[in-house]
Amino acid sequence: MAALVGLVSESWRLHGLHNRLHIGDVYWFLGTQREESPEQPYSNIRLWTDGGNTVGFAWLEGDDTGDMLVHPDHRHIGIEEEMLKWIEERHRASVQPLRGETSVQMAFSALGFTKTDGEGLVDAVLYEQELAVAFVEIEGTKGQTGVRKYRQLRQYIDDDYLSGNAKKKGIVVANAFLEKPPEERGEQFSTELVRGAEGLGYCLLSTTELIKLVQRALENPSGLNKRKLRDDLLNHTGVYITTS
Repeated sequence: MAALVGLVSESWRLHGLHNRLHIGDVYWFLGTQREESPEQPYSNIRLWTDGGNTVGFAWLEGDDTGDMLVHPDHRHIGIEEEMLKWIEERHRASVQPLRGETSVQMAFSALGFTKTDGEGLVDAVLYEQELAVAFVEIEGTKGQTGVRKYRQLRQYIDDDYLSGNAKKKGIVVANAFLEKPPEERGEQFSTELVRGAEGLGYCLLSTTELIKLVQRALENPSGLNKRKLRDDLLNHTGVYITTS
């Protein structure tokens, strides 16, 4: 507990209200873990250290949610991606398989979306202020992401629109070349997929770019900043690339 509280306290000292987690969140989480797993209350927590100092932690909570914190001096060097991967792997090992990727669910929540499980062919539905705004398809492949998920997404959006609902945004989230490190991955999306997405106004979002969006939301968790990040995503057509 001391390591978690110490890191949260240090992050508040350096960044104040721009931190997502408060010391109270740590005590609350640890309290619930002691009640649910008294024999192994820390089994769903992992620490990241550097030279004996705690520089980050992540925890898994419940069936499909979690949280993480990285020391401000150690952000953007790959720890955040390791944390999201650990949370997903931990979930798969300890709970039932997911319909979608745990890390993707967490990422959209960090951006301020409300996410529900999808219906029919779609993996997830994103909501803003109780209004459905986008349908999401999630694809993990050993190679390049092709048009299969795009076709499923298009069918669901068309059927939803023809039933009398407002037109929704289509988003394909891809983790292509998943067995390779991020720096060795090629073009994530096939030429055919890019052409189709651009023609219908869909957004193609790699997990690498999604993590960058989450990092920006964590750095500045204000409602205004998250609103801008969501708008950028919902208004984008084609392959999404974060801008400086």
